[in-house]
Order: sequence, then structure tokens, then C-alpha cells
Amino acid sequence: MRRVLLTDILAASTLIAAAPKSHWGSLSQQIIAQTEAAYRYFKRFKRAHPLWGDGSLAARTGGQVCIRYQDLNAPHDLEALGWFLSTLAAHKMTPK
Repeated sequence: MRRVLLTDILAASTLIAAAPKSHWGSLSQQIIAQTEAAYRYFKRFKRAHPLWGDGSLAARTGGQVCIRYQDLNAPHDLEALGWFLSTLAAHKMTPK
């Protein structure tokens, strides 16, 4: 996965917020796994993966839904943001 920027986190959490809460866990894991795979593809073939982009979270999520304005005062959007951040942190702390 490429270096994670704030725009990446906001894009991923917007995608999470658009899904039913019961899918947040599996969707978060899927986004991260596909982003990792896209980055490996990018490094090997020197071009973006056709479905998952160049290995950034924003590229992975950008084509899936129209990114809406995320209201960081809305409890639902904040919860989705927190959910994704905790999933990403756990992934980053897991030894490879």
C-alpha cells in the first residue's frame, strides 16, 4: 500500500459509511487487502491495476461510489471514520 494520506482515509471512510453497518468490518478488510494487492501489481507491472488502482486507498475507492461530502459533525460519518481508522491501524501493526 502506498503512503496513506488524509484524502485516502476520507475516501475509504466515505465508502464504509455508504454501506450497511453490518458490512463495515468485511468491507474495511477487503478495501485494505485489495489496495495492498494493487500496490504489488503496480510495482511489478509499472501500471495501475485495472480495477483497484495504483495502490492508494483513494484510487481503490474512487471508482466504486461517487464520493459525497462527508459531514464530520454527523455521528454516522464519524463512526465510519473511526471504524476504518481502527481497522487500518490494526493492519499496519500486524507483522508481515
